[in-house]
This record gives sequence, C-alpha cells and structure tokens, in this order.
Amino acid sequence: MDEKVFYTRILGIKLPWFVKQVIMDEAKQRIDIYVDHEKGIRVRCPECGEFYIMYDHAPERVYRHLNTCQMETYIHVRPPRVNCPIHGVKQIESEVGENGSDMSHAFESMVIRVAQECSIEGTTRLCGLTWDKVWNALERAVNRGLASKEHRIPVHGLCS
Repeated sequence: MDEKVFYTRILGIKLPWFVKQVIMDEAKQRIDIYVDHEKGIRVRCPECGEFYIMYDHAPERVYRHLNTCQMETYIHVRPPRVNCPIHGVKQIESEVGENGSDMSHAFESMVIRVAQECSIEGTTRLCGLTWDKVWNALERAVNRGLASKEHRIPVHGLCS
C-alpha cells in the first residue's frame, strides 16, 4: 500500500476528495499531506445548502493533524468557494478542520482531551502549542457546545 492510499484510509477521505501528495521530511520530523478534489465538483452554499458549480478556491489552508510515527503531520487543502446567486461568493465548510482554526478536527479533539486532564501550561508542552492556540481550541469547543444547546426559558413551579 502506498502512502497516498494509507493516508486516504486513515484520514477517512472520500471522493470527490483525494490525497494528491505526501511529503516526508525526516530531518524536520514532519509529514505534509496535500489533499485535492476532482475537477468540476459541485459545492454546497453554507448559507442556503444549495449545490452549485465550484467558483474558485480560497488560499491554501494548513491544518496541524495528529502525529504520524512521532512526526508532526500537516494537512494542506485549498477550500473551494461557491458563487451562490442569493448569498454571493462563500467558502464552503472545511471537512478537515473548523474555519478559523489551524488544527484538524482530530488534533483539536486531542488538545481538548489533554486540557481536561492537565493545566493549560501542561497542555501547551504536551501538544507543542502556544498558550493562545490552546485557549482558542477550548473557546471553539465551548462555542460549539453553546450553539448546540437548546435555548429555553426555565419553568419554575410554585412552592407549596
């Protein structure tokens, strides 16, 4: 099995996406995975959910991913943009990591689990991140939790 097939499987990449290239730099202990998509794909507007022909690409995003054999691993992707007739040009939601983050979903999940067990300083050392990056990951997790929480007014019964 070659490295493209290997990373396609472990990252769970599905068509129309594919691993285009894998570069391993042993001196830097770093692996870079370049993900691309088939030509002529249709993409969903993040506002209304309708599919349209891909308009163009946003600049390349690089996401920190879980280590591979103790080597830092990064996923490179150029997110497609859609030109919705109603909402205009929009970047689609990334399947690799949350927009606004430079961590893959899997890496950010690991950072959050470490932070549940350690201080922020310990999390920065174990994950190889800055204090700001750890706090940003925790803040995104809290915001996701709040967004998924039902908003309702509590009903209070009368005391008897």
